[in-house]
Amino acid sequence: MIEILWISPNLNHYKINFLNRLADNDQLTLSVLAGEQPTELGHRQGEKLETFNRIDVNAKKSSFHISPSVYIAILRLLVYKKFDIVLMPIEKKLFLLIFFLFFLKFIFRFKLVSYNHASTRGLSGHLRLDMMVTRFLFTLYNRVIFYTNTAREWAVDSDLLPAKKAYYANNTLNTDEIWKYYKFTLNHSAQKAILFIGRLIPNKNLGLLSAYYKELQKSLPDLKLLIIGDGPEAPLVQELVDNHDLVSWYGAVVNEEQIADIMRLVHLVFIPGWSGLSIVHAFCYGKPYVTINGSHPPEFDYLEDGVNGLVLGGDVEKDCQRIVELLNDPAVYEKACRAAYEKAQELSIANWCQKMETAFAA
Repeated sequence: MIEILWISPNLNHYKINFLNRLADNDQLTLSVLAGEQPTELGHRQGEKLETFNRIDVNAKKSSFHISPSVYIAILRLLVYKKFDIVLMPIEKKLFLLIFFLFFLKFIFRFKLVSYNHASTRGLSGHLRLDMMVTRFLFTLYNRVIFYTNTAREWAVDSDLLPAKKAYYANNTLNTDEIWKYYKFTLNHSAQKAILFIGRLIPNKNLGLLSAYYKELQKSLPDLKLLIIGDGPEAPLVQELVDNHDLVSWYGAVVNEEQIADIMRLVHLVFIPGWSGLSIVHAFCYGKPYVTINGSHPPEFDYLEDGVNGLVLGGDVEKDCQRIVELLNDPAVYEKACRAAYEKAQELSIANWCQKMETAFAA
């Protein structure tokens, strides 16, 4: 039996869902130290009860690394229970907590593991310094699990860590929960509909969403725009709703049964900005994903332009022409939907759990 302590400064609903699935394994026991959710940024608590042992601390992600309650909670857990693995994310601002755990691993004899990006971020324009900091932080860990195999290979090829310490588990959602409510189907509705799903935050480029929708309506005047999410950019969405009869805003929805009902109404998912797990979410429902090329999380690797979605260039008129062509060509559209759903099978939670368990047991 492998005893795991997973430290999560922000335990949002999708993490709870896939950690529940991981905790179902009878070969491991899972405890999660969770910080407060930043609800002002659009995060919402899920409705499912946790199947793992959850320990809450009174600290938000922004102050998690300097909160005495976090350090006290970790010490108490390590004193009263023998853990084989402590999973701590690698971020520059968490370095004090990382050093703390690095020294504790020699006392309490656990392996320090991370599940993260290929490189730390936050020093825009200083890639070399980012790489140096990342390489150093990786030396403090017994093994590092990356969000994608592409990220793992890049980190190893960049000499950030030796291959024997590097693993990957494709970052995903609890696909079992999604597919409990959804079976693949094609939307043959003549009236087209697109969906934005995600937190309403600046890096999602909600201003561009409005510009693209207005341009798309020139070719598709009855095009519907459905929006799921909440956050600080909510006034932009409210303005869209107030000015367009065909825009519907559902607010923050985390229940997959409700999301499935909405997904059945749409033809594709479009997020002009930061695109990560929303790609997986769209694919699980067999929906092509559309975004604008730029800086994106590792899950962007799952998106193939012209295959399971579109990677746009940023020219509104040309981009909208591509979207219209996809929606109006039944054969091309069906092929994209099937490719999206097929990719989701590769990203299943079962595969993720298997990869994580292999890394933990190594």
